Amino acid sequence: GENLSFKTVRENDRGRFTADYKAKIAGDALTGTASMSFGDRSFEREWSAKREAAIDPTGQWDWAMESEDGQIWEAVLNLKREDGALVGHFAREDVDWTLELKEVSLNGSELAFHTVFERDGNSVTIRSKAIIEGKTMKGESNGARDGEAWSREWKATKR
Repeated sequence: GENLSFKTVRENDRGRFTADYKAKIAGDALTGTASMSFGDRSFEREWSAKREAAIDPTGQWDWAMESEDGQIWEAVLNLKREDGALVGHFAREDVDWTLELKEVSLNGSELAFHTVFERDGNSVTIRSKAIIEGKTMKGESNGARDGEAWSREWKATKR
């Protein structure tokens, strides 16, 4: 029905903390009370929660980043779910080039990943984070070149 209830129990070196939660469900929202006790103290608090639509980053994104010399780097950022995990790669449509994303994660609306590639016989790692808002993504990538750290902002639009 429209009622939800659950109980939590936590124990630590100072004692046992219990909380009994009760709420009414209305669409994507919950409102209710939490009755809590810790030792011989008890209190009650109101609480509420709202379900947010899950962000789906999968698909193709037109990605662009400006280099330090003003050159615009463009690629297609491809993201998909594979065996429950988020995976992806960058690809260029004008040349035969791909770059795999490593350790892709989505925490709320924040996408994080890194890439690793070879340049001049050295392994280069670039770490990236972005915030997804609808069909746009604004991000920042960080790396190092010739011992100098750098940071660049980038953006992507979902196709």
